[in-house]
Amino acid sequence: MNGQQSIWVTKWIYCMFIINQIMSPLLPVALEVGQIHALESLKARLLTSCFQFLMLFFQKRGVFCLNPKRIVLSLEGGQRIDDIVLHGLATCHAVTKFGKDLVGNQVEGSFEKIKELSNAQSLPADYEDRARLQALQGCYVLGLSYRYLGRELAFEDMLALPRNELEKDLNFISLVLFRNELKPDSSAAIHSLKAGKVRPVMVTGDNAQCGHYIAKQSGMFSSDCKILLADITNDNSVVWSPLSSKVTTGISRMTTEELLQSRASLLEDGTLELAEKVVTMHRNHGLIVGMCGDGGNDCGALRAAHAGIALSAAEASVVSPFTARNKSVHAVVDSLREARGALHTSFACYKFLIIYGLQFSIFKLCCYWFGIIACQMDCIFIDGVAVLSLGYAMSRCNAEKILNKVRPLGPLNVASVLGLWGSNVVFLVAAICFMASQKDYVRWPAQYSHGASWWTLGDNWESTVLFFTMYFQFITSAFVFSFGSKFRKTVFKNLSLMVSYWSLIAVCSCLLLLPHNKFTEVWHVASEQFNHANPASPVWASYQKNGGQPSPAMSFDFRFKLWWIILASLAVNIAWQKVVVEGPLARILAAKYPSKRQKLHI
Repeated sequence: MNGQQSIWVTKWIYCMFIINQIMSPLLPVALEVGQIHALESLKARLLTSCFQFLMLFFQKRGVFCLNPKRIVLSLEGGQRIDDIVLHGLATCHAVTKFGKDLVGNQVEGSFEKIKELSNAQSLPADYEDRARLQALQGCYVLGLSYRYLGRELAFEDMLALPRNELEKDLNFISLVLFRNELKPDSSAAIHSLKAGKVRPVMVTGDNAQCGHYIAKQSGMFSSDCKILLADITNDNSVVWSPLSSKVTTGISRMTTEELLQSRASLLEDGTLELAEKVVTMHRNHGLIVGMCGDGGNDCGALRAAHAGIALSAAEASVVSPFTARNKSVHAVVDSLREARGALHTSFACYKFLIIYGLQFSIFKLCCYWFGIIACQMDCIFIDGVAVLSLGYAMSRCNAEKILNKVRPLGPLNVASVLGLWGSNVVFLVAAICFMASQKDYVRWPAQYSHGASWWTLGDNWESTVLFFTMYFQFITSAFVFSFGSKFRKTVFKNLSLMVSYWSLIAVCSCLLLLPHNKFTEVWHVASEQFNHANPASPVWASYQKNGGQPSPAMSFDFRFKLWWIILASLAVNIAWQKVVVEGPLARILAAKYPSKRQKLHI
């Protein structure tokens, strides 16, 4: 029997069943599909997950062996270098001669430590100023000192001496300068990150002056931004002093409390930056932290970050989720673009399945109320065609080329779903009321139906109106949710989705508008006269047997007007998404009610 004639227990159980249908079992899958397509795009840009990269490496080259970077020290021909300097360089991690150049692995001694270990008499008066001046010009500055042990000390005895006995009272020789220039695309990458409201922060094992130079050259901070450097005093308190591109003396220092009292406004508007520890500290403050490095001594930071990108093919990069084989910082920009596009795609697929559950629940309620059952082909077209084909096609949207400053998060995702669902329900009610107002309409006589003939319970006007109205709305939600916004390319560039969507629109329009034929019979379209004289349907036969009269098929005029009502519903859905969710109204609301996230000093 129809819903209005059933008892309250049946109604309650049926409603509970429908509520369970709202949450599709495919929802967890929807949150993953965007990431799958993003991974394919990243691989095309020489950025792969470390596991796939290692699999590819093992397949093609056998076992991967760590090969440290090498530093080339170019010494111009004809320049005189003291023998003692050459001996010092020769002991630095097996420096060897390659042609006229000296080549060796990276070294780690600093000029500050050399000052502590060397005799004051051997150091120039302006030692620190000279070293910091070179660092401020972008050089990695090391110190070189030696100690003469005498000829009477045997080699075996020398090896037995502890390190603290060897490294004391040293005589300073010279400073050793290394220079690493920025890659051509580094500045552009930093600019893209800042335009996308991502704060770039440098983490370096070099001295602060060298880091200051690199940060300035790459555009991490503007020319008018002031930098304060933290230092720890003998009593383990932190003091702050200005850091500039010039070496100055007599610098005033302040404590952290004095800094916060006097410079709070500058910290707020981003005209003052602090040299600081970053990865764990930012994570502890609830920020999402990404980290890129060469996969060497920064493995700990790569692992601690939410997303680490190793700019190296070395095996140490396995701790990082991503490896940039082109070793470019621009991989960070590509990752963020693809990540935001993937998140937007996942949200779109998730909303599509939520709409599926909500729409299908209303559809089932209406069928229960009228006492009808949709035909088999209706269900196949909903579950087997729309959900699978459109769901897959939605995942094929590519990320936008520009990293935008907004993020695909916030209440507008909820507004998008609720707005479409509310609009769909309103137009569905309008279509049902329009059907009921027709003089040829005869309500489905559900009181004469029985379970033995369930396949005939779709031979009525109600089934046609409900299916076509809700099916058009459902497939259009896939089109609407795939609008690019600011994270993905326009939906019209998604060939898979455009072909799938417009093909379904064309097929369903033909089914609704064409006269009765063998094709429309498969969907039990009401262009066929079900309630004719001597009907085949046992329900209509019982209806006529109990005094009912035959009724005509659904006229073309009604079906054409119903089609326009449906198109109006689709137009409202598109307008809601473009004007309210992604358009000027959304921007007005976002400006009036900004999200409460921690400020980033860009």
